[in-house]
Amino acid sequence: MSDEGERSPLFLDNKSIREIIEKASKSLLISPSEEVVEEAVKLIESMKPDLIRLSKLPLEKVEPFKSHDSLTLKEIDSFYKKQVEEEEKSFISPHTIN
Repeated sequence: MSDEGERSPLFLDNKSIREIIEKASKSLLISPSEEVVEEAVKLIESMKPDLIRLSKLPLEKVEPFKSHDSLTLKEIDSFYKKQVEEEEKSFISPHTIN
C-alpha cells in the first residue's frame, strides 16, 4: 500500500515555500531580508496541518478556512510592520541631492 496520501502537497515543502515567497516578493518589487523570509516560512509552516487537511477534502466538502491558532493578528501585523520598516530603511540615503 502506498503512503502517497500521507505526504504533504508539493507547495508545502520547505524549499517550495521559500521559492514562492521569493518569487512573490520579486513580483511585488520588494526585497525582504532572510529574517523576514524565515518568519514567513514559519507562519506558513504553522498552518501546514490545516492546509494539508483542506487539500485532501473533496471540493464539495471544503470547509471555510480558519487560521491556525498560533497565527494571531498580532503576529501578522508584526510581520508586515517589519517588512515596511525594512523597505523604509532601503530608501534612506546618507547623501542629499542639492
